[in-house]
Amino acid sequence: MAFNKNIGGHAFPERGGTCLRCGMTWAKFTDSEQPQCTGRKPESRDAMPIDEDEKIYADPVQPATLRHAGGSVDCLTLGEAVIAWGNLPEAERKQATIKVNVPSGAIYNADEIDRLYIARKTK
Repeated sequence: MAFNKNIGGHAFPERGGTCLRCGMTWAKFTDSEQPQCTGRKPESRDAMPIDEDEKIYADPVQPATLRHAGGSVDCLTLGEAVIAWGNLPEAERKQATIKVNVPSGAIYNADEIDRLYIARKTK
């Protein structure tokens, strides 16, 4: 079955992404019985809190590289890369990724970066 990215007025670029019109995540869309798109993005990230199950937990001290339209920036830590990502213009943030520079390190897209919950792992 092909992925229909225009459901209920939403414009999802991919399964698991974020609606380009209203900013709703795919997870929120599927968990909320597929509500109609409002066509309006919230004023700020605080206007649409991240549900606990949508958070992505990551260790902030891992080295990482921010990749964006202007090039790439090697950062000492993932936390530093997330801050640098947040300082990019909105259009660049949407296309940027962060690669964790450890063996089998994750690559986070803009939707995932926005949901990162940076916290050191406790033993």
